[in-house]
Amino acid sequence: MKTTVPGTAMDSGYANTVKYHKCPSCGADVLSTMQFCVNCGARMPGRTCPHCNAPIIGNPEFCRNCGKSLVPSKKCPKCNIPITGNPEFCRNCGAPLLESRKCPSCGAVISKDAKFCNGCGRVMGLESPAAGIDAALMEKAQELLAMVGRFGTLPDPPNPDLNTYNQASLKKTVTSMEKFLQTATPDLTISLSRLSLNLATWHKMEIQITNTGKAHAFFVTLGFSSDFETRRIKPITVEAGSTQTVEIGIMPKTQGNIPIEVTLHYKDGNNRDYTRTSDFWIDVQPQSSTPHLFKPEEDMQPSSTPPATPRTSQPPMTSGPVTMRTLPPEMTEKYRESEFIGKGGFARVFKAKRKDGQYVAVKVPIDLDESTGKSFIAEMQNWTKLSHPNIVKIYDYNIMPFPYFEEELCDSALDKLKKPMGIAQAAWIIFNVCEGLKYAHSLHIIHRDLKPQNILIKNGIPKISDWGLSKIVTDVSSVTTASFTPFYASPEQVTNKTKDQRTDIWQIGVILYELVTGTLPFTGDSMIDIISSIPTKIPQPPGDLNPDAKLIEGIILRCIEKDPAKRYPSVIALQKDLAEFLKIDYQESLRMSIGAKNLRQSAEYCSKLLLANLKSGDLREAYKYATDLVNYSEGEVKERVKELSAQIRIRLDNDMEEVPEEIVEAAELIAHKIGVGLTTL
Repeated sequence: MKTTVPGTAMDSGYANTVKYHKCPSCGADVLSTMQFCVNCGARMPGRTCPHCNAPIIGNPEFCRNCGKSLVPSKKCPKCNIPITGNPEFCRNCGAPLLESRKCPSCGAVISKDAKFCNGCGRVMGLESPAAGIDAALMEKAQELLAMVGRFGTLPDPPNPDLNTYNQASLKKTVTSMEKFLQTATPDLTISLSRLSLNLATWHKMEIQITNTGKAHAFFVTLGFSSDFETRRIKPITVEAGSTQTVEIGIMPKTQGNIPIEVTLHYKDGNNRDYTRTSDFWIDVQPQSSTPHLFKPEEDMQPSSTPPATPRTSQPPMTSGPVTMRTLPPEMTEKYRESEFIGKGGFARVFKAKRKDGQYVAVKVPIDLDESTGKSFIAEMQNWTKLSHPNIVKIYDYNIMPFPYFEEELCDSALDKLKKPMGIAQAAWIIFNVCEGLKYAHSLHIIHRDLKPQNILIKNGIPKISDWGLSKIVTDVSSVTTASFTPFYASPEQVTNKTKDQRTDIWQIGVILYELVTGTLPFTGDSMIDIISSIPTKIPQPPGDLNPDAKLIEGIILRCIEKDPAKRYPSVIALQKDLAEFLKIDYQESLRMSIGAKNLRQSAEYCSKLLLANLKSGDLREAYKYATDLVNYSEGEVKERVKELSAQIRIRLDNDMEEVPEEIVEAAELIAHKIGVGLTTL
């Protein structure tokens, strides 16, 4: 018995036009677009791609395996050139094209007057927009719906039957689809099936590519570093939220523990290009050895102590493969345990436990090449000269048995803090960063790569780290080319002009802008856009993004003046303006806490005012707040405050204006104890 379509008469001519399939269970005739038999409910044979024979689920316009169109092509009736999309005129000859619409079942483009779809045979009614809905809006929504299906996976997909929407809800749906098409991106990650191979031997390796983004990734290709030869790499498509496994042939050309870079190149539905690079360590053994199969439970653990063999140009062989997340085997005798905590531009950082039980941070290069060696030596030469509470301490360093820094272990980094933050908190952090910077500048060392990732936090105190791009400057200005971080680079860095301490002041201004607004002053769609905007674009005033930032807007904008001559001439001058703002803010907070009889807050603000005045060199004001702080503290710390007050008084009586470092350190210790509530009444 043939099934009929409601409201449609069945005759022999109609039956010859509509496509049916026989149900494999009951033999009933079922419309070709149906997935289940309407008579017995059995699943119908699946649809396949006519190009690659892959199964097709739903009614997509393109095959998700090979990417080829599943929609019958449309041609211009005048010049017979294939037409893509639904233009009103032929792009080749300009001839007007017939009005068309899409079949809701298979997506084929057909004439608006057609009674049947010539793609799947569906009976086409004369559809019209729902009552009260603008026809142009409905047409736009239908086009966007088709584009979204090709582009990615919308988190909250709209109802395919757009006639169920009213005018207001359809507008909202159109807006959400437009935003999705503009902002959704693919995000690919990879994992390798094995991290141990034999030298000069071809191996089959499986690579899993996972797309955690919201947009499909098209034309995905893999690239490998030159130490490995590869074959059978073909472009694939990885849909949003899915994982694809690719089999390739790979042959190592170098023996040892070899770092390998795997680079993914792919596009999204808007034809935007993306690149993602992942690093792995591959244990390449001699041909006589048995390849080691990758076992996550074993290979992701810190490597065991290496055998005592002479060092060669390659890292020594170990009992298991060395990964990017394990401390180099040469270092395992020096430390009892280690844990990977991060990676920077040229180095990996581990939390390690020394034999004396102290935890430290150990920094080792990612690669041992000429450029890395120069950066490492520059960092070693300059950083080891610096000793200040606002600069990360270096405990040990060497180039044997493996280049490394052993440094102070901190709690976090400035980039991990929530932004935007309170204006006073941001100003206080930058004020203390300037303390470390002021000390470095006094030794004629400029950092040149200040950014939130390079400012670490320990017990609430900011400390400057990563001096790899630092340089000793003299009265003769330097215009040598150097690396930089584009978002924080100064105009003189991107144009390779004179760089001095005002370059660091620019970067301090960009960081402060980001802390109080939650965004960067210079952005763009590409690195070229960002770099070109730094010397030319006037950033949006921070007060427009955060009204509270108006209080320090003048300080920020002076830091990021294009002309270095218009910036603060020194960090000391910048600190003075920050101190004035902080004093006003803390004085008001102190007055309110005293009025509320909140002695703990009074002690906290009083200690901050003490520190701000000491660091800005105002001993008389510092003495006033030190004597006040005696009334808000108790026990041992109260005695420390009294002793500090006496030292400040002696310097005032003897006209000694310079504030020694030990007085500042004593005040910081007092402020820290008050901050954790250990010393107030």
